[in-house]
Amino acid sequence: MIIKCPECGHQVSDKAPVCPSCGVEIAGHLVKCFHCGEIYLKEDVVCPNCHHSESVSGSTTKSDIVEVFDNNEEEVIAEVVSDDTEEPVTPIKIEPVIEEELPKATPVQEQKVREKKVSPVEGKQTNDTVQPATKNNHIALFVSLLIAFIMCAVLLFFYNKGNESHEADEYEIALKSNNQQVMEQFLEDFPNAPLAHINSIKNLLSQDKQKSEEWGHVVQQNTIAAYKAYLEAHPDTPHKEEIQKKIEELYWDEVVSLNTEAAYLGYREKFPKGIHTKEADEKLKVMLDNTSTPSEEKVAVAAVRQFLQGINSKSTSKIEEVVAPSFNFLGAGGATTADVAKYMREKLYQADVKNIMWHLGTAIKATTDKQEGGGTLQTITIPARLVIERKGGTGSNRYTIKAQMQNGKITSINWILQAAAPTTKPEQ
Repeated sequence: MIIKCPECGHQVSDKAPVCPSCGVEIAGHLVKCFHCGEIYLKEDVVCPNCHHSESVSGSTTKSDIVEVFDNNEEEVIAEVVSDDTEEPVTPIKIEPVIEEELPKATPVQEQKVREKKVSPVEGKQTNDTVQPATKNNHIALFVSLLIAFIMCAVLLFFYNKGNESHEADEYEIALKSNNQQVMEQFLEDFPNAPLAHINSIKNLLSQDKQKSEEWGHVVQQNTIAAYKAYLEAHPDTPHKEEIQKKIEELYWDEVVSLNTEAAYLGYREKFPKGIHTKEADEKLKVMLDNTSTPSEEKVAVAAVRQFLQGINSKSTSKIEEVVAPSFNFLGAGGATTADVAKYMREKLYQADVKNIMWHLGTAIKATTDKQEGGGTLQTITIPARLVIERKGGTGSNRYTIKAQMQNGKITSINWILQAAAPTTKPEQ
């Protein structure tokens, strides 16, 4: 049966262990006031509606409960003795003492006179007078039974009317609840409800089951596209808040994997009050503080390009213009332009090499850190391709160049081989 929770007033089944809204215990903890019909928690001392007490005292004064029967016999039902200890009470039947009345002595002559006065006709009249009294008793009994039957019929009529009204109210509650437990409780409490009501509730339960299976499939997929499609198909789903949180978490995972300024800015724009807003702001602060301005990036790219052009043309003077007096070159510290020239002779311009050419790409990342002394330390990462023309043909390799600059001079430059391409044009 669906009732109102005595604690919070929400609809709940009287068989539910606890109220799903406020958590108060329900099953086995309710009392129905016989005075006004109010349902309240048995822990309360009195009815909160009429203030009538339902509790019964555990001890009474010494008393006898007597029941009078039609034969004027008296029987003692129980005797309760007021004492600190409670003992089982055994019914005791007391047989009444019947006093026999002795017939009064009648003089013989008087008795004879009475016998003479009683004639056969008078005896017949006495029998006739007894028969109408019996008939009257039968009629009274029949009338009483008829009245009782009519009263029962009237009470049954009003009971059915009240039950139908109660069923209609519970049906409306079940429809509006959108709760599987409430709808199942309605079917259990009203098995004889109108067929239209039963079919309507069963259809809703069937739809809920289908939605539940569909939701389970979406959770198993666990993708932004699947959650968005489900939310679009079921805009009133009770999982709406959960779906929005799932979408945000998946989006944040993508942002973290990209770890770029654009990704974090996109998250801030899409979820201005998201749970990861503070983290995104911290990441953006670091990135914006260290990211090189377009002009700073342009200077760094120009210095790396001039260094590579010096290698292309075997010009140590060009290289010397953009490097510090001592710098890190291909992992070796304390290098000079002389070390770069040696590298060109021994590693690049070998006997069969006719020409080499560095091709610089677009910078992947450029940062600028301000130092305590007032200078700046720039770091730039640029993809590049080295084309080597030999007597046997032309080949190329791809590199990632990473360089550091301090106060406009290269203090470190290294490149890492990414992939090697085969000879593309054999010499005729």
